[in-house]
Amino acid sequence: MIMQNHLERDELRYAIWLNPDPQAQEALLPQMTALRQDLAGPAFPPHLTLTSGIAGIEEQLVDHLRVLAENQAPFRLQPRGIQVSGDFFRAITVAVDSPPQLLSFRSQACQRFGLDAMRPFHPHLSLAYGEVDNERLHHLRRHLETRSWPNLHIQRCSLWRLQGPVSNWRQVADVGLTG
Repeated sequence: MIMQNHLERDELRYAIWLNPDPQAQEALLPQMTALRQDLAGPAFPPHLTLTSGIAGIEEQLVDHLRVLAENQAPFRLQPRGIQVSGDFFRAITVAVDSPPQLLSFRSQACQRFGLDAMRPFHPHLSLAYGEVDNERLHHLRRHLETRSWPNLHIQRCSLWRLQGPVSNWRQVADVGLTG
């Protein structure tokens, strides 16, 4: 069960999410919904966080995202396995591979948005957020490891406004990768 003291983001910050293709989203949503209901966690769409902690004027950030997406071709990511963590925003994830296209895209995003490209990056698809005890996390990991996870075709990215609880987070732009 998720504890009620979950984290909230007080400062207005933004994140860039990579959006899996519709087929992968369709395959992921039932499992994500079941986990959210089982753990009483917050709802959020399937995504991989390319980078977060972005600050600035929203309209300018959207313009930067469009330029970034215009220079990036769609790419594929393969799942590597289930990971669990005591970190609220990484409670249950599917680790994905790190092809050169993903690493280059992240580096370009960090440069464009004035972020440190050297900070740790662990590509993953979030399945559930929450504060879950270790025993429960490891039980869920064993259960989820028996499932098949879809390959992800990344064709779109989005800018999200992250402030307050997850239920207040809002997508402010969604753009196709056209490079």
